[in-house]
Amino acid sequence: MEKQKMNNEIQKVGLEAFNELAESHEAHVRQIAKLEKELKQYKQLDYDNLTLVTPDGELLLECKLGDKYHRALLELGMTKLLKEHLKDNKNETTSNNKR
Repeated sequence: MEKQKMNNEIQKVGLEAFNELAESHEAHVRQIAKLEKELKQYKQLDYDNLTLVTPDGELLLECKLGDKYHRALLELGMTKLLKEHLKDNKNETTSNNKR
């Protein structure tokens, strides 16, 4: 009788472990599928071209990285950042001198 009870407990524990393993495996398979989908999307990206669009999707500019248009955008951006930085420093210096 006690041996029978012990066998039933072993079977129950074995079945629970099997079910947990199956759930873990299913979660693993879902994660792999998600990562494969993301990888496929990344592989489709074009890292050699730069495309600027409006929020409505209207194309503003399309250029290759490193060409004259891309360099002009970088120069324009750096110039703007530098001007803002100098303006902020000037305002900061002026407000410190007034104290």
